[in-house]
Amino acid sequence: MSTSFAAGPPGLLRALNARAVLETVAADGPLTRSAVAAATQLSKPTVAACLATLLERGAVCEDGAVSGRKGPAATLYRIAPEAVWAIGVDIGHDRVRAAIVDAAGEQRGQLDVAVQRTRRTLTTQVLDLCERLAAAAGTTVPEVRHVVVGVPGAVGDDGSLAFADALPDDGTGLVAALRERVPAPITFDNDVNLAAVAELDEHPEVEDFALVSVGAGIGAGLVIGGRLHRGVGGAAGEVGFLPGCLPHPEHAPQMLEHEVGGEVVTRLARGAGLAATDARAVFDQARSGDPAAVAVVDTTARGIAFAVACLVAVVNPSRVVLGGSVGSNADLLLDPVRTHLSTFTTLPVPVVASSVGAQAVLRGSLATAARLARESAFATFASPASDPHLPAPQHLVAQEF
Repeated sequence: MSTSFAAGPPGLLRALNARAVLETVAADGPLTRSAVAAATQLSKPTVAACLATLLERGAVCEDGAVSGRKGPAATLYRIAPEAVWAIGVDIGHDRVRAAIVDAAGEQRGQLDVAVQRTRRTLTTQVLDLCERLAAAAGTTVPEVRHVVVGVPGAVGDDGSLAFADALPDDGTGLVAALRERVPAPITFDNDVNLAAVAELDEHPEVEDFALVSVGAGIGAGLVIGGRLHRGVGGAAGEVGFLPGCLPHPEHAPQMLEHEVGGEVVTRLARGAGLAATDARAVFDQARSGDPAAVAVVDTTARGIAFAVACLVAVVNPSRVVLGGSVGSNADLLLDPVRTHLSTFTTLPVPVVASSVGAQAVLRGSLATAARLARESAFATFASPASDPHLPAPQHLVAQEF
């Protein structure tokens, strides 16, 4: 007895082969055809045909030749830098940062401006940054494959914002306004989540960690099994809503966000008689040995340690990474955080400083935008445009992490 199996459409096989060749060249190029064939285990004629198609579509380009061996020089192929554009945006409490990256992963420009305080002006500002970055890179916003915007708030699966009081009108209408104004696929994500993405990209070998970011407030990004955990409604890691840990005998219990963060540091410093203009000045005074400033830093470390203890008990990460504009003062914070942590929990966990830096949110948004943009563009480049058996390529709007 014989059994028949239906074969797939030829266009599908061509698309799969082209995608394999494109991914290999993008990851490891420049490569010769022989090297691509060896890496993909496709025949040399198949690889040659795929490369010819990808060259025609502008997905790859020639990059010199390998000489100094027997026979004719072998042509090298690499991803065409202008084939894919992506933009990352970080809407912070005080600044809006944006950057553009090409298909090869090279950043082609960055802009940093003071944040506008109304929804209309902020929307216009983000669009203007995208247009200026695209123009400087020799492209246009409609040619950008994906834009990822980091915001200080929880982002639901439908793009809705919650806990976004740092944004104009608590974020109401901002997502819809930007999607209407920016002529490119756009994805929104929590700023601390994107900082955790940047940390994961920096240390891909660490698959379970919690990033505790202390800036204007406090939040956490949770990476579990190498993937960002957002939770239902995107509110995972909103540790600012934990009960506070400081004694307040004359007041009702308050949340941790009222005890930890840049504004709290300044308030505590002024209450201690320091002429502090911002949290940075307080930490500078602590470095000079001012006892009142050192006490404020210790109070901040205690609140951070309390948040870490809660995360350790629930998530049990392999490490906790301390970041953010306030958290980046690791020289002053790490030791007292570790000391206070030992009073809150007996569960051991290393607490380390972030290695990503002050632009972690922008780096995370740019990396996420680049991944989504490449996925969308590669699907287009590899799919036979006229093959009736394949669906038309679509821009990705789902979040990767």
